[in-house]
Amino acid sequence: EKVTLVPIGPLTNIALLIKTFPETLENIELLSIMGGSTTVGNTTPVAEFNVWADPEAARIVFDSKLPIVMSGLNVTHSTGLFREDVNELLKSNGRVTKMCGEILNFYFRGDHVNNGTFTPIHDASAFMYLIHPELYSYRHMDVKVDCSEVLCRGNTVCDVREWINYDESYPKVLTGVDLNKFREILLDDLRKLD
Repeated sequence: EKVTLVPIGPLTNIALLIKTFPETLENIELLSIMGGSTTVGNTTPVAEFNVWADPEAARIVFDSKLPIVMSGLNVTHSTGLFREDVNELLKSNGRVTKMCGEILNFYFRGDHVNNGTFTPIHDASAFMYLIHPELYSYRHMDVKVDCSEVLCRGNTVCDVREWINYDESYPKVLTGVDLNKFREILLDDLRKLD
């Protein structure tokens, strides 16, 4: 049976699968990857952590011609919850919602949060796209990974030129998200777990 893989960390294991067991590639329906960026990085000015940690693996994966959806920082920085959402979870009597509120409350202590009002939930996009693709805008793009040993190592160079049209054989790179719908669905689903 075909499977969908959702790697939300460095792509080392996926690259090893591709190189060691190429016969399994026909069983991979889709890779929904949390990693990369069409804009800025979080580990270096241009590199997102998951790609930066093993750019050679990321290059193998993006060059594999497998069907890929890339949830990069350009979108994941806009997928999360506001302080009031987390406060609502913290006040909940539900076991799951309260626990999630406590976990997310921890993230507000980080310096990556926009003035303490919002916390991204980066990994959620790779999963949410599979369940609710209508929340996202995207473009098929050529994605190259810089494996050099200099400043741009780990950069996902995405061809964002508007006049270039790539077909469906290229990665589907998420470019936007309906944040309000994302929040509504995520919060509703968390409440259902109680």
